[in-house]
Amino acid sequence: MNTKSLFSLILSTFSMIGYAQSSCCQEGALEYPSTLCQQYQEKQASLYSSIPCSCDPCSGFFREVFDVSFLVWQAKEDGLQFALRNHPKSSQTYGADTIPNDVSGSFVHPNFQWSPAVKVNVGANFKNNWETNVLWTFFYSHNSKSVSSDANAQGVGLFPIYSFPSMPQISTTFATAPFLYQNAKAAWTLHFNTIDWEVGYPFSLTRSLSLRFFGSIKGLSIRQQMHVNYSDSVEIPANNPSAQALFSNTRIKNTCWGIGPRAGVNSKWFFTKKWSFIANIAGALPLYSFTVKRHDTASFLSNTSISQNAALSQRNSFWAFRPNVEYATGISWETCFGKSKDFSFGCDALYEIQHFWEQNMMFLIAGSPIYYIPFYQKGNLTLQGASINFRFGY
Repeated sequence: MNTKSLFSLILSTFSMIGYAQSSCCQEGALEYPSTLCQQYQEKQASLYSSIPCSCDPCSGFFREVFDVSFLVWQAKEDGLQFALRNHPKSSQTYGADTIPNDVSGSFVHPNFQWSPAVKVNVGANFKNNWETNVLWTFFYSHNSKSVSSDANAQGVGLFPIYSFPSMPQISTTFATAPFLYQNAKAAWTLHFNTIDWEVGYPFSLTRSLSLRFFGSIKGLSIRQQMHVNYSDSVEIPANNPSAQALFSNTRIKNTCWGIGPRAGVNSKWFFTKKWSFIANIAGALPLYSFTVKRHDTASFLSNTSISQNAALSQRNSFWAFRPNVEYATGISWETCFGKSKDFSFGCDALYEIQHFWEQNMMFLIAGSPIYYIPFYQKGNLTLQGASINFRFGY
């Protein structure tokens, strides 16, 4: 059988099915087995169902469903501390200099703000109970903070974390002595996009409990930017009072694209005909392509009172598997309406958490006065908050 003949056969088959359904509905006199109606009635208990409340075996091959969710999320990520507010408890005197011999302080990180997000889901529920849908999620978050502190050569002040590395060619003092700053500020932005293509099978385990198992392909994009600025420095030890770092500025971009398998289960416990309790869990293991770029600029005042500028750029790309898990729980209400009860409407109030391992790959710089080695934070990213979901089926 050639390709043309096979294609004609498929079209003919679907045409016959459509004609049979149309004739069945038009005649309206054909009696259907009670088991068929029972199957449809039981499926009303499935999650996110767009099946009509009345038994209608003559309906189309599938029914459409549309969901939209409005969320208020907070994004938190480990390893975003950008300064250490230091208050040493003791110090020692070496010659004319008093040098702190301990570090005792608290880390400063951006304020993690609550921001709006949106989810859109378009899908279809088939007569054989199988479902498929495409879910898109978008979230943007901007977080910043400014901090100031007194600073002196005895160790009081702000220790920079994303500071420009010391430059031996500028001054021997700069290569060996740390700087404390009086002012520091940071801004962290997150652009989050995911697309999930799901295929699921819902069924009623009992009269009050329904489950939906699903598998999917998850694609996602997570783009982060970190901007840190330090100004008004004090050198430790104060053996070269004319040496000063005027400012240090760091910009880092952490971009990743990923795709991989995802699976999970949704559960719904009915305590009335329309009200139910929802608990969902899912996990994914995408393969990510990471690209990390860092650019530093700084201005130094040397011990000869000459201002010198410096710049440093670094870039790295790599592939890595990074798992993530998703949880959601809350209350659901749903009803059916229309002349034949063939339209469904539902509303969910949920609390959600999405956890992504090792998403902060923005590298710091540490080393000796001779060389500096970048290393990664490997901080986890967590999105959590509340969502209101509205769904409509027909």
